[in-house]
Amino acid sequence: IVSYHDISATALNALACGTLDCSSGNTTTELDTAGNTGIWTAITIGPEGLPLVSYRDETDQELQVYHCSNALCTAGSTTVVDTTVSAGRYSSVTIGGDGLPLVAYQDATNFDLRLVHCANRFCLPYHRPR
Repeated sequence: IVSYHDISATALNALACGTLDCSSGNTTTELDTAGNTGIWTAITIGPEGLPLVSYRDETDQELQVYHCSNALCTAGSTTVVDTTVSAGRYSSVTIGGDGLPLVAYQDATNFDLRLVHCANRFCLPYHRPR
C-alpha cells in the first residue's frame, strides 16, 4: 500500500496493490478531499496490521494523521496532530518500540524538526509534541 497526493484532485489518496507487482486488482481510495490535502505524505503499517498515514493539509496548514480501519485503507479517520502554521512539511511516520506512532516533520516557520509521539494508535485525543 502507498499513499500519495493526487495533484489534479488536490487530495490524499491510498493505493492498495492487488498483486505483488501492482499490475492488477488495485484499490485506489481518496482518504481526505477537504481542500488541498495530502502533501508530504508518508505511510507505515501499525502493529495491528493497519496503515497509518501522516500528511500536510495545505489549506489549513496543519499536520494530520489518517488511521485506516482496514488493510486496503478504504475507510478510516483523520486526526489533526499539529495546528502550528506551516507544520507538517516533509512528514515521516513510523511505529516506535512501544507500538505507538511517531511522526517527524518540519515546522517551516522556525525551520525546526518536530516530533510527535502519539499517546495511542489513533493519535487521539492527546499527543506529545517534542
